[in-house]
Amino acid sequence: MQNSESEPKSEKPQRGQEKAVQTARVSPEKRRRDSLMSNRAMRHAYSSVEKRIHDRDCAEVSKIPDAEFEMLTEYRTDLKRCWLCGRRAIVRASISCDDAKHMDAYMDLLRRFGAMTGELYALIFVNHAQLFGVKQDSVCIRCGEDTWMLCGDQAELSLYHNNYEVLENYERLLKPTFHLRQTRTQPHAFRFLINLMLHYSWPEHVERFKAEALAQKQEELRARFRQVPNVVRQKRWSLLYCSYTAVDYAEKLCTYCAENKVHLGILAAETNHPFCRILHCRVRRWDVKRFLTAAERLKEDSIKAADAGYVGCI
Repeated sequence: MQNSESEPKSEKPQRGQEKAVQTARVSPEKRRRDSLMSNRAMRHAYSSVEKRIHDRDCAEVSKIPDAEFEMLTEYRTDLKRCWLCGRRAIVRASISCDDAKHMDAYMDLLRRFGAMTGELYALIFVNHAQLFGVKQDSVCIRCGEDTWMLCGDQAELSLYHNNYEVLENYERLLKPTFHLRQTRTQPHAFRFLINLMLHYSWPEHVERFKAEALAQKQEELRARFRQVPNVVRQKRWSLLYCSYTAVDYAEKLCTYCAENKVHLGILAAETNHPFCRILHCRVRRWDVKRFLTAAERLKEDSIKAADAGYVGCI
């Protein structure tokens, strides 16, 4: 009986010794590995010897020896890509750490959209796009200042662009809402819409807006000039001549008069305007009809001259 009572007492120190031995067996490399893996900001793992990058949840990560184990917060494109998890690692690089709990949703949606791994690589690493806001049938993509949304299924895919308000000096006030940019049917819809998104340029839009605004102002100017006569007859009595004041451009009035066999006598010329000149001239009475025909040809040249002057002022 005394022996049986003493046996449990001897087991307690033995168990304590076993725990101490197990603790001592954990190497510094293993403790470092566990510390890195516990940090959710560490998205990727790789072997310092093999130089192959993995997604942190890849099954191949467990095969990396503790002494070679390294982790990264950002994807390194100079490392070799894992054949098993390369696509997942690319997608993880484009989402926030807080959003990583939805990794499976991102992977499933991009698969249904028909996104190829090379297209995702170009989108995320070459063009620095970020994915967020994944839902059952849509995902948001931030590329530069703009936000886009892909929405659809395996049959049809639509690209939406963020709304904005154009401010003074053609600056933008971005809004959280979207407008439809284009819809494309599968296959290859993802590639087409992504290229459309990546080739979007706000400076090009600004140049187009400026050209449209300039064309509108020029047309308004043309409409006003069409109502103004290009040649005005002066009230000067003469038996043989009629006196006129005309707006000439690049001396074309003389050219057109010569083509119409009109003898044009220039009394005075005002050349203070850089694009045209004011002519005070006289025409023989029997040449008046041909002179007015020549002056009518000059009308469009005068309008163009005014347009050129207007363009130089804005």
